[in-house]
Amino acid sequence: MVQTAQGSLTVTVVDTLWPVTVFSVWYTVLPCCTVTLT
Repeated sequence: MVQTAQGSLTVTVVDTLWPVTVFSVWYTVLPCCTVTLT
C-alpha cells in the first residue's frame, strides 16, 4: 500500500478528530443515560 500525502493528511485529521468526537458523543449521551437510570 502506497502512503500518499492525501492518506497521511486523512489519518492525521482522523487521529485528531476521533477523540474530540468520542468525548462530544460521550458528554451528550452520558447525561441522558444518567437521567434515565436514576
